[in-house]
Amino acid sequence: MSFSKSVSLVSAISFASVLVSLAYTLFVANVFGVGREVEIYFAASQVFSVFVALSQSGQLVEAFIPIFHKIKVDYGLQKAFSAFSVVLNWIAILASVLALLIFLASDIFVAILVPGFDPADQDMVAHVVMLFAPLILLQVTMAFMKGLATAESIFGWTAALNLGGSLINLIAVVFFYRFGLWALVYGLIIGVIFQFIGILLLLLLMGYRHQFVLRVDHFDVSVVFRRLMSTSIYALSAQTSGVLMTSVLSVLPQGTYGAYNYALRIFSKAGSVLMRPISTVFFTQFSEAYARGEEGLRQLGTAALNRTLLNVSVAVLALMCSGSYMLNAVLRSDSFPADKVALSTLFLTIFIFSFVATGMGMIARLTVVTIGKFDLQYYLFSAGQLINALLIFILVPLLGTSGVVLVIILNYFIPALISGSILYSFRPELLVIYDRQQCAKWLVVLVLPLALAFFAQGFLPGAEQLSRIINVTYGSSFLLAVFVVAFFLARILRIQEVEDMANWVRGKIRRESK
Repeated sequence: MSFSKSVSLVSAISFASVLVSLAYTLFVANVFGVGREVEIYFAASQVFSVFVALSQSGQLVEAFIPIFHKIKVDYGLQKAFSAFSVVLNWIAILASVLALLIFLASDIFVAILVPGFDPADQDMVAHVVMLFAPLILLQVTMAFMKGLATAESIFGWTAALNLGGSLINLIAVVFFYRFGLWALVYGLIIGVIFQFIGILLLLLLMGYRHQFVLRVDHFDVSVVFRRLMSTSIYALSAQTSGVLMTSVLSVLPQGTYGAYNYALRIFSKAGSVLMRPISTVFFTQFSEAYARGEEGLRQLGTAALNRTLLNVSVAVLALMCSGSYMLNAVLRSDSFPADKVALSTLFLTIFIFSFVATGMGMIARLTVVTIGKFDLQYYLFSAGQLINALLIFILVPLLGTSGVVLVIILNYFIPALISGSILYSFRPELLVIYDRQQCAKWLVVLVLPLALAFFAQGFLPGAEQLSRIINVTYGSSFLLAVFVVAFFLARILRIQEVEDMANWVRGKIRRESK
């Protein structure tokens, strides 16, 4: 399947998943608001996420996929499968140790994470964390198994599993929200179990048969795990930065941590539909082409850049022009007051703006991994995260909300600069992917509609003063207007991605009319 079609397939399923996840987030926001009960769930979820991240399953997938493709080319698919089994077994051992650690020491981790919570709330967080502990083994191994499906270009089914998990979360909270915190907790647990069973069945259908071995002759597992030195330092520094952010947010006025988390979750869901399909398909196809020594690497990179710029433009225009109106329409309630909605809107605006750095840096990051500079990149990422942690410690207590905004910006722009610098230093010829003329065209498509929208909004009352229906009306109107302006600008500038979309729609209409 071509790059464009693969991305479109994953994007379509991911979009459905995001819609379900957003419905879940908005329902939770309206029912629980920014009260302490939902902040307890957010805190417990973060402890779970920290330990999943420390397992480094995501980094190991990036490290192993190029090796998997090389073994497949040299020895065949079954040999590649056996190498995968070896790595998966070692990952399962590591995840089991982490699960036991979090179960036994949950109260210690909670005290560090949320020092601003009172003792009773900390005890409740610790209790939920203990329930989440066994899920670490499932979540970590599942992430690596999804990596195998991706390596074999099976993109749609892994995205469908994510959709199923999101649906289960939504159903649980809608039907059992009267149980409060426990509806959120057990919804997450059931969703993870569903996805784990699903990925097991998918691998069986692929022809994969697991081998309970810790080594094989044709593959040296230490090649993968030697990279744990660089990724371990990165994972530890990144999670230190995240824990420190939560810690300082917990001592700010109640509701700040909740407002931040709602913005972060919406941003993460948007990233899963806008960025993840591109990164998944690009990395797999780029790695395969590089392993075979084929030409066409530049074309793959250019295609990924064009699609990234399209998606980034859609996200930035939508949020900047209508975000305040839409968030006030769907979030504002007795349990989610207007000042906290404004805070969530601010955080989300900064997160979405960072898509510019995330998208541009993603292509450079995956290209750097493919050309073999994995360790160097993650060592520098680690240094960047430690700098970020220091800035959190200094800026957030000193500047409050403004400090959080500065830290968010730096957290996403520093890694992008690091990846670009490595690529420039070792393979500058691959920087032709970043076509300056194309980037300039997209900049025009972004800036002009935004300027017009901000000018028009200056004559209107603030979203917090408007009713729900008026907010929806204003938000929808601005959204439609800026998209129309952006579309015609893109057509005038002859941006290929937009031209292709317009031609596809025109052809579809013609076929339907016959």
